[in-house]
Amino acid sequence: MLKLVDSKLKRYKLLKVESSVIDSTNFSEFKLGLMKELRPDETIILNLENVNFVDSSGLGALISGLKAVGNPELLILCGLNEQIISLLELTCLDKVFKTTKDYQDALEEVGPRP
Repeated sequence: MLKLVDSKLKRYKLLKVESSVIDSTNFSEFKLGLMKELRPDETIILNLENVNFVDSSGLGALISGLKAVGNPELLILCGLNEQIISLLELTCLDKVFKTTKDYQDALEEVGPRP
């Protein structure tokens, strides 16, 4: 469901969602996996390029992750498709979540590693 792609980075982790949906059938597993990876003062780059659909349960899991990090700058969503972008805009969460077009743009947001 959620794959840790690179944990050797000092200031951030890249997590890639391997499922094509985050919905009521798997949001619990997704949320648990995300919460397990959160650390204080560490940015999480969450790559959603494989995800085609997110329902309200999946959105709730993303919001839980955002609340858990406590700082919206520490959770970056990247690789969003049009459906997910529209969902964030419709719920006004596009102003809350930090999003980038892709992984490379997310790395630029985080800046160089120390």
